[in-house]
Amino acid sequence: MRKVLILAGLILMIMSCTSNKNSSKVQYAGEINGKLIDRSVFTTNFLFNYRELTKGNTNYQATDKEIKRLEDLTWEGLTRSVVIGQFIEKNNLEVTQEEVNDTLLTNPPKVLTESGYFYSNGTFDFNKYKKSILTNEPVNTDFIKSTYYQGITLQKIQQRLVKDAEISRSDVEKYYQQNYATADIILLSIDLDTNKPTVTNTEITYKWEKDKNQYFYEPSLSIKYIIREIKPTTNEISQTKNVIESLYFSLSKGGDFDSAVREFSSNLNSYPLGKLPFLKIENVPDIIQNYVRNSQVGDVISPVKKNEVWYIYKVLEKTKSMVKLQELKHPVQISKETILQRREEFMQISDMISQIGIDNAGMEYGWEVRSADGLNQQKTFVEDLGDLSEMINDAYNKPDGYIYPPIYNKNERFLVMVQIVENRLNKKKDLELVFEDIKEQIKSEKQFDMVSDELRSLADIYQELNPENLTYVTYSTLKNVSLSSTITNDDKDHINKEILSLEKKGDYTKCYKDERKGYLAILLKKNRADKKYLSNNFYEIQGEYRKNELDNYFNIWIDEQVDKAKVRKWFTMKDLYNRN
Repeated sequence: MRKVLILAGLILMIMSCTSNKNSSKVQYAGEINGKLIDRSVFTTNFLFNYRELTKGNTNYQATDKEIKRLEDLTWEGLTRSVVIGQFIEKNNLEVTQEEVNDTLLTNPPKVLTESGYFYSNGTFDFNKYKKSILTNEPVNTDFIKSTYYQGITLQKIQQRLVKDAEISRSDVEKYYQQNYATADIILLSIDLDTNKPTVTNTEITYKWEKDKNQYFYEPSLSIKYIIREIKPTTNEISQTKNVIESLYFSLSKGGDFDSAVREFSSNLNSYPLGKLPFLKIENVPDIIQNYVRNSQVGDVISPVKKNEVWYIYKVLEKTKSMVKLQELKHPVQISKETILQRREEFMQISDMISQIGIDNAGMEYGWEVRSADGLNQQKTFVEDLGDLSEMINDAYNKPDGYIYPPIYNKNERFLVMVQIVENRLNKKKDLELVFEDIKEQIKSEKQFDMVSDELRSLADIYQELNPENLTYVTYSTLKNVSLSSTITNDDKDHINKEILSLEKKGDYTKCYKDERKGYLAILLKKNRADKKYLSNNFYEIQGEYRKNELDNYFNIWIDEQVDKAKVRKWFTMKDLYNRN
């Protein structure tokens, strides 16, 4: 009905709209895609929508919000009419009187065949009906011809749209699966508990040894570790200080800060050329906060030292409350000799640590002992140790309690010793922990194998089976099983695809099971899911798909065109509905 009204509005638009843009705007309500809309057309359509709102109640007073909504609805309807009219004009779509007559004569509408105008001696008189259609005598049938004209016009629009639209093979295959890929089957099932197999200890032990990967712990590694920071010598501290002071003197006299950062700074990977993001002044490091408050753009702040690291800052930009700094970060330089000496000192007590363990060594020397749990190939990072991927790979076959030799971290400059507390990366569960689980697993497998054999025997002779004589076998017929349906209420849709691959009557699927029973499905007659059927009937199915998609294509297309339309509004109905 909605489409008929659209086309009725279209006819009105064709009769009443003009493209003469030189006419006075006083006559027009607006413009749609270059087509001028006469005020009388707009008003007529608005009044129709208004009557729909008020249900014919002349005392009803519409609100401003309702008037605005009705205006929008009217413009939308007029836009649809213009879009359709322009599409008809562009594509030279024409409906002849002969086409209308042929349609009415081929399929007489029920409203006329049941009318007494065309009956003779109590029977529908086709000749009298034909004469009225062709000559309007003795009954004028223009009213029904107008409706059929609109309907045929709509069909031609739809057919042109679908003709131009691309329909992929996957679209047709999807339609085929939803509407054709079905089969009728018999479902046989037996309760698993009807079979009580025995399970021996030997079988359990054999499965535990054979399927060892199934009975490992979840991979994990727990470690404890101590960290010994390498301290620079007094001479190394003094030498670094001299370098920093010389560097500061050069920079404060206008030296190239970028070049100095490239050569001396250790934070190049954090920020390009050490250029920090904007910070609120109260959030800059405490050691330089007072300097920053009193500095100007371009100032180089005097070197400061924290935790054996020297810092020099340059003020790049500064506002009332924020500042952007460039940072040169230069640790006190520790020589290779010092590192080797400290490592040697640590190695000298590592044998004792290996014997007494890291916990006891921590108590003995007053060291902090830290721990990390749940490490594996997915969790390899420890905040104060970094990435331990290599160690975890190496630890795969190491025993609990194993202590690694001291590790030197070059970036953070400390020595680390790690002990494995518990290694479950490759640790098998004891048989006693999984004995009952393995027993139940073997029992379940045996139960299903026994049920599977019985069901296959029944399936081979299913045509001779009498359901009334089966005592413990569930025997049910299921129809219209498809890729988009479920086979039973127990949600067995995962076997539908296999059912629909069966080729001939009597074929059956492999056995399946759930927690309670085993089952298989037998094909009662040839299904329509195989690719050969689709290939042999592709164009017929494609045509059916096109026909079913006519409405969808039309509605999607018209909505898109209305959204794209260029609408200019010059007139409003609001002033015509003043209220007290």
